[in-house]
Amino acid sequence: MLTQTALGVLSEILISRQQHGCYEIHNKLLSFRRKLSL
Repeated sequence: MLTQTALGVLSEILISRQQHGCYEIHNKLLSFRRKLSL
């Protein structure tokens, strides 16, 4: 899906920019995906 691809690119960019915040970014992406599914 297009949204999954976009989120994948975003997550890669964010994780590469700040490795230490990886877990926090992952949680934000999960909550964002929940909002999209609602």
